[in-house]
Amino acid sequence: SGNFGIGTSSPQDKLHVVGGNASTLRIDNTGQQYTSVDWYNNNSSKATIYYDNVGAEFVTRTTTSAGIGFDTNLTRRVTISPGGSVGIGINSPGAKLDVSGSIQTTQGSGGTITAYDNDAVRNQRLIMGANANGSFLNSTYSSGGTGSLNFMTINYERLRITEDGNVGIGTTSPGSILSIAGAGGIRFTAGGTYSEPAIN
Repeated sequence: SGNFGIGTSSPQDKLHVVGGNASTLRIDNTGQQYTSVDWYNNNSSKATIYYDNVGAEFVTRTTTSAGIGFDTNLTRRVTISPGGSVGIGINSPGAKLDVSGSIQTTQGSGGTITAYDNDAVRNQRLIMGANANGSFLNSTYSSGGTGSLNFMTINYERLRITEDGNVGIGTTSPGSILSIAGAGGIRFTAGGTYSEPAIN
């Protein structure tokens, strides 16, 4: 059959290695930067796994416009697209991180999720988390940004809390603790029967 066996007299593949508790396969070099294994198809390079001795990192990469997949139990669990997007539970991620299912931070005190908006003039952050005082949303920045927290529906802003604590409904520039703008005003009802005109 042309199969080659090391440690076995019945090789089942082109190279079949059988070992004990010690290392079965060892790849080494003479102190160069890279120690690698390359995969080819029809004499065309497709993928490489290597250790970078200078950068002190282990790297898996494709050499063509192909993604990388990680499977368990014959099922795809994680996908890295050719463009660098990561999908967990999804094979075609539509964002840098695309998750099908729930996300949970490490259980314990002080777990947070942070969204950043950085450019040359601002460093904006939205922090969502939980601690001993309860759950929280925190809009903050380190330079050039704004600490306002805005709530939107269907891409329209409905409510804003400014960084100094003013609340605006229907306005993006509340000038007092509570500022309300727009038609309809405010209506208070009690027991579902109170029908006096709205307070404007």
